[in-house]
Amino acid sequence: MNAARKLLDRGENVGTAARKVGYSHASGLTKTFREVLGITPSGYIRQRRWLH
Repeated sequence: MNAARKLLDRGENVGTAARKVGYSHASGLTKTFREVLGITPSGYIRQRRWLH
């Protein structure tokens, strides 16, 4: 998840980040991201934007 988070932090969209870390669909990353971090990737992006 660290690699996916770093990609999202750099401005990659969820679909691109998912493919770059080995998922064939954004939904797979979304499911795992939520299970591990307790937030969806899009929620993480919104949260990061709000904090900066």
